[in-house]
Amino acid sequence: MKTPKVSVILPTFNRAKYLDRAISSVLNQSFSDFELIIIDDASTDNTEEIVNMFKDERIIYIKNPKNLGGAGARNVGIHMAQGEFIAFQDSDDQWLPGKLEAQMKVFEKAEEDVAVVYTAFIRKVGSKELIVPPPSVKKTEGYIYRELLKHVNFIGTPTAVVRKKAIEEVGGFDKRFPRLQDWDLFLRLAKKYRFKFIKKPYLIAYDVPENISSNPMALIKALKLLLGKHYEEIRKDRKIISKFYQRLGEALLGAGKKQEGKVFLLKAFIADPLNPKLAIKTSAAIFGKKI
Repeated sequence: MKTPKVSVILPTFNRAKYLDRAISSVLNQSFSDFELIIIDDASTDNTEEIVNMFKDERIIYIKNPKNLGGAGARNVGIHMAQGEFIAFQDSDDQWLPGKLEAQMKVFEKAEEDVAVVYTAFIRKVGSKELIVPPPSVKKTEGYIYRELLKHVNFIGTPTAVVRKKAIEEVGGFDKRFPRLQDWDLFLRLAKKYRFKFIKKPYLIAYDVPENISSNPMALIKALKLLLGKHYEEIRKDRKIISKFYQRLGEALLGAGKKQEGKVFLLKAFIADPLNPKLAIKTSAAIFGKKI
């Protein structure tokens, strides 16, 4: 079997009931020069049975002996990948037809300093559909490091195709992150490389129950790690550091850590005292009223 152009990495943990849709959306792509590396992160459901339903020689199935988390599982896939390019899929999401073909056409014409080609996507929350990135994101291409710092990560990991050598250069995913490891990776890539953006949505991301994103303590830990790793850049812009402090303060309050949450909201207000909405939130938190 010849070396594939693209390695698609799909980590999964106890998502058997969604996995069929995710795998099918990859295998049905018009661009077919890829391997699909499925990393079963020590699932206890019938994940392996679902994978075995697919008789496709492009599938490589690996089961981790213990759960490594999303970052660790993706790193296993990156290490195994044979392709020049790495694509990511999540076990509860759906690629739309033509995704890989559109992205590889962009890479064919791109210079070597373009490391990432990503697309817009549709986030389904119940009956609602949101388009990401939202209009508030003004710079979606080129060197987008500052824009990525300003906003909560607007690049969906399953929308991205990345040069493998670029991922290896920045060190892959940081296993310490229980959440936001994709934001951290894209920030590190954006410091060194240019990004290309396809406006057409090529992914549907489904909000499903029992997701790690519903864990407030995971969010708090991730925000603190992100703030620490990128602090020297974040602190250069008072509005950016204020937003980070505000996110952390609100997450802490939501987790019942009121005293620490108030401290971070106050730090956010001191950094950006002319923000009226933040002033109201900070006052409400300090004086014991609901935000």
